[in-house]
Amino acid sequence: MAPLAGILAALILLWRLDVALRPAVSALAGAQVERLVTAQVEEALSALLAEDALACEGLYTVQTGADGSITAVTANSGKLNRLRSELLARIITQVESLDSNELSIPLGSLTGWALLSNRGPAVTAEILSAAVPSARFESQFTAAGINQTLHRVVLSLEVEVTLLLPGGTEEKRVDSQLVVSETLLVGEVPETYLGWTAGEA
Repeated sequence: MAPLAGILAALILLWRLDVALRPAVSALAGAQVERLVTAQVEEALSALLAEDALACEGLYTVQTGADGSITAVTANSGKLNRLRSELLARIITQVESLDSNELSIPLGSLTGWALLSNRGPAVTAEILSAAVPSARFESQFTAAGINQTLHRVVLSLEVEVTLLLPGGTEEKRVDSQLVVSETLLVGEVPETYLGWTAGEA
Protein backbone atom coordinates (compact mmCIF):
# COMPACT_ATOMS: atom_id res chain seq x y z
CA MET A 1 0.00 0.00 0.00
CA ALA A 2 2.87 2.36 0.82
CA PRO A 3 4.45 2.08 -2.66
CA LEU A 4 1.07 2.86 -4.24
CA ALA A 5 0.67 5.93 -2.06
CA GLY A 6 4.16 7.07 -3.01
CA ILE A 7 3.40 6.70 -6.72
CA LEU A 8 0.13 8.60 -6.30
CA ALA A 9 1.88 11.40 -4.42
CA ALA A 10 4.55 11.61 -7.13
CA LEU A 11 1.88 11.81 -9.86
CA ILE A 12 0.04 14.57 -8.01
CA LEU A 13 3.31 16.47 -7.58
CA LEU A 14 4.09 16.16 -11.31
CA TRP A 15 0.58 17.30 -12.20
CA ARG A 16 0.82 20.35 -9.95
CA LEU A 17 4.27 21.15 -11.36
CA ASP A 18 2.89 20.93 -14.92
CA VAL A 19 -0.02 23.24 -14.05
CA ALA A 20 2.36 25.74 -12.45
CA LEU A 21 4.91 25.74 -15.29
CA ARG A 22 2.61 25.47 -18.31
CA PRO A 23 1.85 29.24 -18.60
CA ALA A 24 5.58 30.01 -18.54
CA VAL A 25 6.33 27.26 -21.08
CA SER A 26 3.55 28.56 -23.32
CA ALA A 27 4.76 32.17 -23.12
CA LEU A 28 8.40 31.33 -23.78
CA ALA A 29 7.51 28.94 -26.60
CA GLY A 30 5.33 31.65 -28.15
CA ALA A 31 8.22 34.12 -28.04
CA GLN A 32 10.55 31.55 -29.60
CA VAL A 33 8.05 30.80 -32.36
CA GLU A 34 7.54 34.49 -33.15
CA ARG A 35 11.29 35.06 -33.45
CA LEU A 36 11.87 31.95 -35.59
CA VAL A 37 8.87 32.48 -37.88
CA THR A 38 9.88 36.10 -38.50
CA ALA A 39 13.38 34.92 -39.43
CA GLN A 40 11.95 32.26 -41.77
CA VAL A 41 9.73 34.83 -43.50
CA GLU A 42 12.76 37.01 -44.24
CA GLU A 43 14.83 33.99 -45.25
CA ALA A 44 12.14 32.90 -47.73
CA LEU A 45 12.45 36.20 -49.59
CA SER A 46 16.27 36.08 -49.51
CA ALA A 47 16.27 32.54 -50.92
CA LEU A 48 13.82 33.51 -53.67
CA LEU A 49 15.88 36.55 -54.69
CA ALA A 50 19.04 34.40 -54.71
CA GLU A 51 17.36 32.16 -57.31
CA ASP A 52 15.62 34.95 -59.22
CA ALA A 53 17.02 38.45 -58.77
CA LEU A 54 14.09 39.94 -60.72
CA ALA A 55 11.35 38.25 -58.68
CA CYS A 56 10.36 41.56 -57.05
CA GLU A 57 10.72 43.69 -60.17
CA GLY A 58 7.74 44.97 -62.15
CA LEU A 59 5.26 44.67 -59.28
CA TYR A 60 3.70 48.01 -60.20
CA THR A 61 3.76 50.61 -62.97
CA VAL A 62 4.15 54.35 -62.42
CA GLN A 63 2.39 56.47 -65.04
CA THR A 64 3.26 60.12 -65.53
CA GLY A 65 1.58 63.01 -67.31
CA ALA A 66 3.00 65.36 -69.95
CA ASP A 67 4.45 67.57 -67.22
CA GLY A 68 6.22 64.62 -65.59
CA SER A 69 3.87 64.45 -62.60
CA ILE A 70 2.72 61.03 -61.40
CA THR A 71 -0.82 60.28 -62.53
CA ALA A 72 -1.20 56.64 -61.47
CA VAL A 73 0.50 53.81 -59.58
CA THR A 74 -0.91 50.57 -60.97
CA ALA A 75 -0.37 47.13 -59.44
CA ASN A 76 0.67 44.16 -61.57
CA SER A 77 -1.82 41.78 -59.96
CA GLY A 78 -0.63 38.72 -61.88
CA LYS A 79 2.98 39.09 -60.78
CA LEU A 80 1.98 39.98 -57.22
CA ASN A 81 -0.15 36.84 -56.93
CA ARG A 82 2.65 34.63 -58.31
CA LEU A 83 5.14 36.21 -55.91
CA ARG A 84 2.78 35.73 -52.97
CA SER A 85 2.14 32.06 -53.83
CA GLU A 86 5.87 31.34 -54.14
CA LEU A 87 6.72 33.09 -50.87
CA LEU A 88 3.91 31.40 -48.91
CA ALA A 89 4.93 27.94 -50.13
CA ARG A 90 8.50 28.58 -49.03
CA ILE A 91 7.46 30.04 -45.67
CA ILE A 92 5.24 27.06 -44.79
CA THR A 93 7.92 24.55 -45.79
CA GLN A 94 10.62 26.32 -43.79
CA VAL A 95 8.49 26.84 -40.68
CA GLU A 96 7.33 23.21 -40.59
CA SER A 97 10.91 22.00 -40.96
CA LEU A 98 12.22 23.95 -37.95
CA ASP A 99 14.23 21.70 -35.68
CA SER A 100 12.72 21.08 -32.24
CA ASN A 101 16.11 21.97 -30.75
CA GLU A 102 15.54 25.54 -31.94
CA LEU A 103 12.36 25.67 -29.86
CA SER A 104 13.83 24.13 -26.72
CA ILE A 105 13.46 26.07 -23.46
CA PRO A 106 16.07 25.64 -20.71
CA LEU A 107 14.35 24.62 -17.48
CA GLY A 108 16.15 27.40 -15.60
CA SER A 109 14.42 30.02 -17.74
CA LEU A 110 11.06 28.88 -16.34
CA THR A 111 12.01 29.79 -12.79
CA GLY A 112 12.10 33.53 -13.50
CA TRP A 113 15.48 33.79 -11.79
CA ALA A 114 18.10 35.64 -13.84
CA LEU A 115 20.86 33.50 -12.35
CA LEU A 116 19.31 30.33 -13.78
CA SER A 117 18.23 31.77 -17.14
CA ASN A 118 19.27 29.58 -20.11
CA ARG A 119 20.56 26.89 -17.77
CA GLY A 120 19.52 23.34 -17.07
CA PRO A 121 17.91 20.59 -19.15
CA ALA A 122 15.64 21.67 -21.98
CA VAL A 123 11.86 21.48 -22.23
CA THR A 124 11.26 20.72 -25.89
CA ALA A 125 8.52 21.99 -28.18
CA GLU A 126 7.73 20.84 -31.69
CA ILE A 127 5.90 22.41 -34.61
CA LEU A 128 3.19 20.03 -35.80
CA SER A 129 1.77 22.21 -38.57
CA ALA A 130 1.82 25.72 -39.98
CA ALA A 131 -0.63 27.67 -42.11
CA VAL A 132 -1.04 31.18 -43.51
CA PRO A 133 -4.76 32.06 -43.25
CA SER A 134 -4.27 35.66 -44.37
CA ALA A 135 -1.73 37.27 -46.70
CA ARG A 136 -2.03 40.44 -48.71
CA PHE A 137 0.14 43.03 -50.37
CA GLU A 138 -0.09 46.63 -49.25
CA SER A 139 1.43 49.72 -50.78
CA GLN A 140 2.88 52.26 -48.36
CA PHE A 141 3.71 55.82 -49.37
CA THR A 142 5.94 57.91 -47.10
CA ALA A 143 7.18 61.47 -47.61
CA ALA A 144 10.95 61.32 -48.17
CA GLY A 145 11.84 64.93 -48.95
CA ILE A 146 10.77 67.80 -51.17
CA ASN A 147 8.57 66.39 -53.93
CA GLN A 148 9.80 62.85 -53.15
CA THR A 149 7.86 59.84 -51.89
CA LEU A 150 9.16 56.49 -50.71
CA HIS A 151 6.98 53.69 -52.05
CA ARG A 152 7.08 50.28 -50.36
CA VAL A 153 5.29 47.09 -51.37
CA VAL A 154 4.73 45.11 -48.17
CA LEU A 155 3.42 41.56 -47.70
CA SER A 156 1.35 41.48 -44.49
CA LEU A 157 0.63 37.97 -43.30
CA GLU A 158 -0.55 35.88 -40.37
CA VAL A 159 1.15 32.56 -39.70
CA GLU A 160 -0.72 30.08 -37.49
CA VAL A 161 1.41 27.41 -35.88
CA THR A 162 0.32 24.31 -33.95
CA LEU A 163 2.86 23.54 -31.22
CA LEU A 164 3.33 20.28 -29.35
CA LEU A 165 4.24 21.19 -25.77
CA PRO A 166 4.59 19.00 -22.69
CA GLY A 167 1.00 18.30 -21.71
CA GLY A 168 -0.68 18.96 -25.06
CA THR A 169 -0.88 21.16 -28.15
CA GLU A 170 -1.29 24.91 -28.47
CA GLU A 171 -2.09 27.32 -31.29
CA LYS A 172 0.12 30.36 -31.81
CA ARG A 173 -0.33 33.19 -34.30
CA VAL A 174 2.49 35.34 -35.61
CA ASP A 175 1.79 38.60 -37.47
CA SER A 176 4.57 39.59 -39.82
CA GLN A 177 5.34 42.20 -42.46
CA LEU A 178 7.84 41.69 -45.27
CA VAL A 179 9.08 44.54 -47.46
CA VAL A 180 9.44 43.11 -50.98
CA SER A 181 10.02 46.32 -52.91
CA GLU A 182 11.17 49.84 -52.10
CA THR A 183 11.41 52.71 -54.60
CA LEU A 184 11.87 56.47 -54.34
CA LEU A 185 9.28 58.26 -56.49
CA VAL A 186 10.13 61.77 -57.67
CA GLY A 187 7.04 63.92 -58.12
CA GLU A 188 3.79 64.46 -56.27
CA VAL A 189 1.74 61.31 -55.70
CA PRO A 190 -2.04 61.96 -55.99
CA GLU A 191 -4.05 61.27 -52.84
CA THR A 192 -6.18 58.84 -54.92
CA TYR A 193 -3.33 56.32 -54.96
CA LEU A 194 -2.35 56.44 -51.33
CA GLY A 195 -4.64 53.50 -50.57
CA TRP A 196 -3.27 51.20 -53.29
CA THR A 197 -3.60 47.55 -52.30
CA ALA A 198 -3.29 44.30 -54.17
CA GLY A 199 -3.01 40.54 -53.88
CA GLU A 200 -5.24 39.84 -50.89
CA ALA A 201 -5.75 36.21 -49.88
